[in-house]
Amino acid sequence: MKIFKLFFIFFFFVGCTKEVEMYYLDQIKQKPLYIPFWIFGFHVWEDINNNSKSVNYLVDNYTNNNINISSIIFDSPWATSYNNFIIDTNRYINLSILLNKLEKQKLKKIFWLTGYQNTISSDALNSRSNLYDIYKINNYFVNNNSLYSWW
Repeated sequence: MKIFKLFFIFFFFVGCTKEVEMYYLDQIKQKPLYIPFWIFGFHVWEDINNNSKSVNYLVDNYTNNNINISSIIFDSPWATSYNNFIIDTNRYINLSILLNKLEKQKLKKIFWLTGYQNTISSDALNSRSNLYDIYKINNYFVNNNSLYSWW
């Protein structure tokens, strides 16, 4: 653990001012620093077909070539609409089998998201987020529910 802390401290403080460095070194002394080691690993990103077949293909090819990976990032559109957190099982058929496979390989699963709820999108199953109206009625959006273009 001490080697890991020193490794982290070295890379974190490169380019920091002396004041920032001293502040964080003081924080580390007060309580243990915990950053999961896998975060420093090799992360792969599936953003071609966004489906089970592509995830399996990507993971299997790294594994078959003896390249260790720490995580796989599921890019949009993994959900039925942006940021409703419902996995699109039309794209990810037999999802439990896929997730079990990734778990057995000790791979972390990272699902891409944004801070937005779409009113229109062309690549998700549902063009409009099923949560949009709920959030609008409850005034959960910033700037009086103003619409923004993104991407």
